[in-house]
Amino acid sequence: MSQMDADQMDTELRYDSMAVLVSMVVAVFTWGYMAPWLVATARGNPDHWRVFLLNLFLGWTVIGWVWSLVVAMRPPRPPRVVKTNGVVTELR
Repeated sequence: MSQMDADQMDTELRYDSMAVLVSMVVAVFTWGYMAPWLVATARGNPDHWRVFLLNLFLGWTVIGWVWSLVVAMRPPRPPRVVKTNGVVTELR
């Protein structure tokens, strides 16, 4: 693993940790309104920003809040892997 890969992984780890921390603070301050976003980030859901926006705009309805919670609880999609000329690349 090259130094650049290690630095990128370290940056991604810090970014994900910060997203979890921010989502926890927002969830506490909003009394559970943003709880689906907290669930999504804590579970490592790659769609956690989609859950945030869905809950922000539609969470005031019961259906929107439940929908965002369902999206947050979905298992993460498996990574797509492409092999070209012997080089394996993971697509996001």
